Amino acid sequence: MTIKNLSDQKLLLNTKHFVAKERKLTAYILDHLQEVEKRKLYYYQRYSALFSYCVKELCYSEDQAYRRINAMRIAVKVPKVKEKLNQGTITLSNINLFSAANNELKLNPMEQNSLLTKMENQSKRHCKTMVHEVRIKKAKSVTIKRAHV
Repeated sequence: MTIKNLSDQKLLLNTKHFVAKERKLTAYILDHLQEVEKRKLYYYQRYSALFSYCVKELCYSEDQAYRRINAMRIAVKVPKVKEKLNQGTITLSNINLFSAANNELKLNPMEQNSLLTKMENQSKRHCKTMVHEVRIKKAKSVTIKRAHV
């Protein structure tokens, strides 16, 4: 049976099913990339870095490779990231926004958890706004601390 012969209901159900599978596969791919990096297996494949391996051997675009490697690395530091990716409540794009904010603002675990929770099921545009708000809040907090010193 071809896709064209599926009922509307079956087509929608299959699409939802495959998207859920795709999310699980993305999490598995991140696990595998982590292990490839840990073992430096890309080096034995004659690549100087995991990024080159992802682009040349796995045929990811540069952007796709960057997002996956970055997501893999932040998931090591903040395990909740992978949990939310597995649940399908956060996208690779938003994980990368979270990662940039975490690195730039040196978020503590409570701030990390709060931001991740707020980013669940949100658009990239909305997440950018949230990160900007956290940036402003952190800047005000630093300014207040300096004023009291």
